[in-house]
Amino acid sequence: MVTMIGARLALVLCTAAMVASAAVLLSDDGSPEAGPGGECVDPDRSYTTDSLHDLRSLADALAIVRGVRQSIPPEPDSPEGWAGLIGRRVTANVERVVWRRPHAPEPPARMRFDDIGWAGTLEHRRPIVVCRATRMKIGRRYLAAIVRDHGTWYPIDAARLRLRGDLVVGGVDGGEPDNSHQALAGRTVRGAARQIAEALPYRSTVLQPGGGPARRWQRAYRDDFRLWGDPKGVPVIVTSGVTPRARWQLYLRLPARGGMCVGLTTRGLWHSSSGGSGEGCGARTVRRLRTGLGLPASDRAGVFAYGHTGRGVFSVRVRFEGEDWRRVDTLPTPIPPGGRGRFWVVPATGDGGGVTVQAIGRSGHVVDERRIGYAASRSG
Repeated sequence: MVTMIGARLALVLCTAAMVASAAVLLSDDGSPEAGPGGECVDPDRSYTTDSLHDLRSLADALAIVRGVRQSIPPEPDSPEGWAGLIGRRVTANVERVVWRRPHAPEPPARMRFDDIGWAGTLEHRRPIVVCRATRMKIGRRYLAAIVRDHGTWYPIDAARLRLRGDLVVGGVDGGEPDNSHQALAGRTVRGAARQIAEALPYRSTVLQPGGGPARRWQRAYRDDFRLWGDPKGVPVIVTSGVTPRARWQLYLRLPARGGMCVGLTTRGLWHSSSGGSGEGCGARTVRRLRTGLGLPASDRAGVFAYGHTGRGVFSVRVRFEGEDWRRVDTLPTPIPPGGRGRFWVVPATGDGGGVTVQAIGRSGHVVDERRIGYAASRSG
């Protein structure tokens, strides 16, 4: 198998810039901690696992796996040898399958696959840190989405979540985790399996379940990622994250009656009970240099500001009462459904009673400003 973190990684390492990360991860004792910082490699993947719909359609199973052995494969037969990038072959046991996609093959009891390797020389090597991925450690247990790709089984590197007993604590080595990773972390193994089982698959996967994950992703892409049953108003996750108090998801949905709704949901770190939430609905498009604003809050989850902006707003400045200004980049509309609008979300560090948001235009100047307090927290 030519893995995504095998031959492809060599090209990525030579051509991609190293990027700094300030992700929020979870320590093995289940508490949030700062990410590793430093640098990570942005991988070149042939399919995405950003949403639960992706995992439901592209993974063959969700299983508890444990790395039991690693080795260095034979050095490439070329004058360059490893050329500073050393391969790594991992053997992992499949301890228990907790969900399997309909019509998917039965996972084996043991997998042997190429995984994220090392940089440097054989005598002086260091683990490669890949953005939005988890390098499998020998002896550690994971809840992982596993696939069979060109005859080889392996756990998807972006969907390997560390376990603490029966609790899914998650965490990636660098960068921000995919939204699907965030959605499963903080649950029990049973709860995470239920999330996958209840997610709607892509229509193309139901009609054509065969092939590897990249082929199923290509079919879904050609079908505009339509979900089975083509339901209207299904939330599409824009981005997600974790604070010391809660997990959150910013979403959009397109109601059957038209327009767009933008909202934010939160839940406690280690249980599924909801925290604050808010949603605002209006026209699908926003004037080019304007921004909407919502402010959900709860004692358990804290305070968040979020909004939907026009396509000319590439960043916003946010200040909660009693806090300093913070500037964040806006995010493009996910595909699907696509569009030219952009989104943003900022959690408060304290419990301020209101927030001021400034939209920053292409020239770097403030083009719009809005302020909102708790009394108007449902506006969009």
